[in-house]
Amino acid sequence: MKAGFTITFLLFFLIGKLFASYQSDSLKALLDSSQISEQQISLKLSAADEFMNSNIRESLLLAKQALEEAKRINSKRLTGEANLATGNYYGYMGMSSEALNHLHEALDIFSELKDPTKRIQALQLIGNVYRLSKEFELALDYYLEVGEYAEKELDSLLIIQSLLACGAVYGNISKMDSALVMFREAFELAKLISNKEAEVRSLYYIADVHLYSGKPDQALQLFHNLEKNYDVEKISPRNYTGLLNSITMAYFQINDLKNASNYNKKVWEALEKYPQLGQLSDYYQNCYKLDSTLGNYKSALSKLLLYHQVQDSIASSKFKDQLANFEVLYSLEKKEGEIQQLEFENALKVTQLNQKRNLNIGLGLILLLSVVFIFQVYRSRKQLHENNKLLEAQKKEIELQSQALNLKNSELENVIEELKATQQHLVQSEKMASLGTLTAGVAHEINNPLNFINGGLELISNIIDDIKAGKPDKDYKEQLKEAIEITYSGVDRASAIVDSLMTFSYSGKPKLVEYSVTDIIENTLLFLGSKIPEDVEIIKNYRFNETCHVFPDKLHQVFLNIIDNAFYALKYSTKDSKVLSMSTDLEGKNILIEICNNGGPISEDIVNKIFDPFFTTKDPGKGTGLGLSICYNLIKDHKGTIAVKNNPDGVVFQILIPFQ
Repeated sequence: MKAGFTITFLLFFLIGKLFASYQSDSLKALLDSSQISEQQISLKLSAADEFMNSNIRESLLLAKQALEEAKRINSKRLTGEANLATGNYYGYMGMSSEALNHLHEALDIFSELKDPTKRIQALQLIGNVYRLSKEFELALDYYLEVGEYAEKELDSLLIIQSLLACGAVYGNISKMDSALVMFREAFELAKLISNKEAEVRSLYYIADVHLYSGKPDQALQLFHNLEKNYDVEKISPRNYTGLLNSITMAYFQINDLKNASNYNKKVWEALEKYPQLGQLSDYYQNCYKLDSTLGNYKSALSKLLLYHQVQDSIASSKFKDQLANFEVLYSLEKKEGEIQQLEFENALKVTQLNQKRNLNIGLGLILLLSVVFIFQVYRSRKQLHENNKLLEAQKKEIELQSQALNLKNSELENVIEELKATQQHLVQSEKMASLGTLTAGVAHEINNPLNFINGGLELISNIIDDIKAGKPDKDYKEQLKEAIEITYSGVDRASAIVDSLMTFSYSGKPKLVEYSVTDIIENTLLFLGSKIPEDVEIIKNYRFNETCHVFPDKLHQVFLNIIDNAFYALKYSTKDSKVLSMSTDLEGKNILIEICNNGGPISEDIVNKIFDPFFTTKDPGKGTGLGLSICYNLIKDHKGTIAVKNNPDGVVFQILIPFQ
């Protein structure tokens, strides 16, 4: 259906040209070139203007005839007007050099005649030629001069046109801020004079600036405000389709394909009412983008073909006239002047003949377009078949690549499993290393109370032997009491060590336990007693001693790793005064624990890697590199944080865990 609409659109375009031709032929019939007069020249210029939308070559021929005749009768005013018209038609056909020659000549004449209105018209047309030739800086100079005149004459509508033209130039040279200023000024002035059409154009251009500045969200807000506050279709039907196309593009840029598709349908409905080849081209381009993104590749391909058809139609309608050698055409048609003079004498007959001729041409063109359409459909289907073959081959290639990828994924999964097994082994090694440290500490600490118990029991045994031998000391009761107290002291000490050791047995209990962080630190120091270097001073500053909900065994593991690492650093430090300090405090709703040592700072290039798995600064065989990584995860289990930072003397580990 849409392809059919394209053909229908072109047919209406041609029929419109035929009717325009009838009106122009009527004007031609009134021309009597048997004598030259100002009225005759003015009539030719009027006829040329009527031909502009149907037969631009006829317009150019009449304008050049009028120019020659105006020069022949030495009429400066008509020479200027004929130059103005000739330059306008050359510019319409894209022949900028010829257009500028005639327009500058017209500008000189009207400047000499001191006709400001015609002079400004020439400036405006020169600016248009430079803008269409993409010489934006030159175009801007002329537009600004038009604007100055408009402001001087207080011509509000001309001021608005100048602002919009200047804004368009600024937009084309990527000076979006300047374009925005111009369009906003145009809007304010249009609002002041209550010109709704100018208001709509200004707001539409403002929104387009945001769209082409990469701000589709802001553009959409402005587009929708324009829809809400103005009946755009009624006020400015020539801009209505462009507005819908811009909204479609904005939604596509933010990947809102649903709204983009809905507005694209509205574009089609608008095109049925207001056919415009340029907007039809944008519509098919948007269709192609949407279908490609949605995976509708067959539909996308057909839209791409239709897009190129419309582009070819636009290009060919301009290109044909540009290819012709207009100077040769003019000389040839000048030789046929006598024939045309005779035809003008019989205006009615010529008009009828031309109408029949144009009708035949129209029917011939319709037939030609039908043949072209059928050929395009055939070519599209053939291309589609070839594309399907290509897609099938690509599908097979993708399947082969998918199989290879699956094989690689399988190999990767095996490697990952091996890495997991290795990691578990290393984690177990780290746990065993911690257990070794703990065992050494327990053995050292429990040995002292055992010596007390052993000494007490040995003393009791000696007293009992003396009693059995009948040779007790006279103060044996006091000695016996002292021996029993020594034994009890050892038992109490051993019991305290066992109680401390029990805090390491919470691993099987996932529940949080109310416990003192200070006690956990003290217990850790107790078990590490045998590893504390003699030259290390331990400083404690416990400003927070309350109990809180923690996993005691996990905190023991954290403190054990950090303090053991600190002793390792202090052991190899060359400082005279070696200090390990520990502090607790309440910071907001968190408990702050700091463990510092002055064994020297950590190198800045590795401080950010300290909690990475398998990262270690110890010699090979001295550590797995998992200790601090495990600490990081254990603190994370408390919903807390752990960080390390250097100070001038050494390293500070900061731990924050929630109080509640």
